[in-house]
Formats: sequence, structure tokens, C-alpha cells
Amino acid sequence: MSVWATLFQPAVKMKTLSILVVILTLSAINALTDYRDCGSTSGHINSIKLTPPCLHNPCDLLRGTNVSVEVDFTSKVQTSNVSTFVYGIILGLPVPFLTVPHDSCKSNNLACPVAANSRNIYTNYVSVLPVYPLMRLLVQWEIKDDSGNNIVCFVLPAQLTDSTGPVVG
Repeated sequence: MSVWATLFQPAVKMKTLSILVVILTLSAINALTDYRDCGSTSGHINSIKLTPPCLHNPCDLLRGTNVSVEVDFTSKVQTSNVSTFVYGIILGLPVPFLTVPHDSCKSNNLACPVAANSRNIYTNYVSVLPVYPLMRLLVQWEIKDDSGNNIVCFVLPAQLTDSTGPVVG
């Protein structure tokens, strides 16, 4: 029997379909789709991935861990330096995450200078400190060019959680 004939037998088709569904589901879970662009004027966001992945809205950020972010973006401008700023928006006020490295070229796996009209992969992380309160918030992530303009800016709903307590708010 040929390989193709074997693949199209009913039992093999069902098993192959099941494996394909699992792979597609895991791929979809890993890509963050529930974010809002907050003014990426010098670039375009192609995709965002969080690790650990965001399984629902709002994203759970476990206290005492690091959450890594990977942003696939296209820059509209040439820039020699790229800076990162991350804020928790709490009651409408931006509170900086001080644990995020700001020099994206030096510490964040981004090749600099960044050329205009180039596709890039940016990686970074935020430490979710154990002292942070259990709460819901918006996380705003900004990646800026030489002129201080946003190459990437996105906001995502999140909640700070731990294994023992409920989220307040």
C-alpha cells in the first residue's frame, strides 16, 4: 500500500487531523492577539508573543516570575538607538516597570542600527516582582527610535496573580 493510501485510511485521517488541530491550537495560544496598538508611528507590529503564553483575557502575570515578550515588527525609519519603556497603567496613571532594561540594542537581542523598511525581532522581559500587589492593570510597552517616536507601542490587559490569592479589582 502506498504512503498516500495509508494516510487516507479513516483511522489514520482522524489521528492526523487530531495532531494538526493540537499543533494549530498551540500556535494560536502562543501568539498574543488581544492587544491594542497605542501609536506605533515609526513602525508596524506584525505579531507579539508572550512566554509564558497568554491563555485568556486579561493575561495572567505570575508574581515572582519573568514574562518575556517577542515582537515581530517592521520599522518605517532608520535608527541607531532603540529604547524600551514599559508601564503599568493603574487607575489611568502610568507607573514604570523599573526592572526592564532600556537599551534595546545592547541587551535585548535586537540588531542595531535598525534599517528603514526592515523586518525585526525584538525580545525582552519584565520581572513581575513578588511585592507587586494582586490587581488588574493595563501594560503599555513602548519601543522608541532615536527621535523618541514609537516604533512599537502596544497595550494589553493583564492581572498580577500568584498561586495563592485572588486578583483584586
